[in-house]
Amino acid sequence: MTVEKPKSDHRRVGSAYALILGVSSVLMVIGLAAVSVARVDTRSVSADNDWSESQTLALSAAEHALARISSTENWRSQLSKRVLVKMGNGKMRWQITDDADGSLTDDIEEPVLIVASGEVGQSSYKLGLRCFIVGEPLEALSKCLCAGDDILLASGSQLTGTDGVVSANDTLLTAKWSSRVIGDVEAKKVYWNYNVTGYVYKNAPAKDMPNSRVVEMYRELATDISGQTYIRRQVIGPGQNPWGSPNASGVYYLNAPGANVTIRECRLLGTLIVKCNRLTISENVLMENFRKDMPVLIVDGDLTLNYQSTGAQLSEKNEDTNFNPAGVPYEGRSDSDKSDRYPSEIRGLVHVRGDLTLDSTALVRGAVICDQSVQCNGTNEIVHDEDLSERPILGYTFGDGYLHREHWTRIMD
Repeated sequence: MTVEKPKSDHRRVGSAYALILGVSSVLMVIGLAAVSVARVDTRSVSADNDWSESQTLALSAAEHALARISSTENWRSQLSKRVLVKMGNGKMRWQITDDADGSLTDDIEEPVLIVASGEVGQSSYKLGLRCFIVGEPLEALSKCLCAGDDILLASGSQLTGTDGVVSANDTLLTAKWSSRVIGDVEAKKVYWNYNVTGYVYKNAPAKDMPNSRVVEMYRELATDISGQTYIRRQVIGPGQNPWGSPNASGVYYLNAPGANVTIRECRLLGTLIVKCNRLTISENVLMENFRKDMPVLIVDGDLTLNYQSTGAQLSEKNEDTNFNPAGVPYEGRSDSDKSDRYPSEIRGLVHVRGDLTLDSTALVRGAVICDQSVQCNGTNEIVHDEDLSERPILGYTFGDGYLHREHWTRIMD
């Protein structure tokens, strides 16, 4: 007797096979997807590694350039071409450039830009390292006041040079009977000797003035605060900029060509570069450099110091302003009250590219370099800081000295 197999068994077998085939297909797709994801992850990790290594190579390229400079005589002419070095899984390149005028050899004191890059696979990274030449301090820094032209004292005026010499490249002229210089003087010509309390050195050789590029040099390091022509009751420093993001070195640039700028009842902890017709600093101020290798004030124009120092202070209560907030401490201390008082004076190197007028009772502790003439009308004092003539100030040196690395910038092609 023959027994016929139920048709339902065939259907069950076919369904199971289809199910197994479907599951296998899904597993295969999942497997292929997993392999693809793994490949993508591997490529991503590889790309990240290449990116990190290219950055390291860029930094290494800059250090390699600095090492070659320090070991090469006449490096400006010997190292003018691009250098390629293979290293690890990639290669590094560097080149020394003068982006100011394109010529490395025309001025041994000009700053340079080291362009350094690293390349690994498809990844590349490029940096620019700005370097300044630090040679011997200018002789002008050894003077209380050094004028590139004349120093003129008006009737009834008094100029005190403490711990240093008052120097003029041309003439020092005092009002015949009613003005005087307290301290030592040197100049090509001096009138009148009896108005000087210290020694008088006539026919003194002229002192070199700073290179005109210092304005642009510091502008490259600065945060721009242009647009301000009247600044009052403000605090500016490495941790505070009333008009934007602060500059970590406290360097700020104010561009107001052809305009007159006034600063009064303010505190600066940093370096301020002002390009204008005339800057007037009046009433009570405290200005001091944050970095000791930088000046406190550079004026590309004329400067009038009309602030009061004798018997005067910068008062938080009077100005309803906290002048030592967090980010701009005074002698290492900051607070949130408005009860402190500060000496009204300027501390550090002041450089004027135009004429300088000294009014009122201004006190400067540091040194003043004026490229042109100085007019003294009030009773002013400059107390020389001998560290200025011993510690190099960036941009105020001469000769081909060592390279000072200042800051890095990312370069995008």
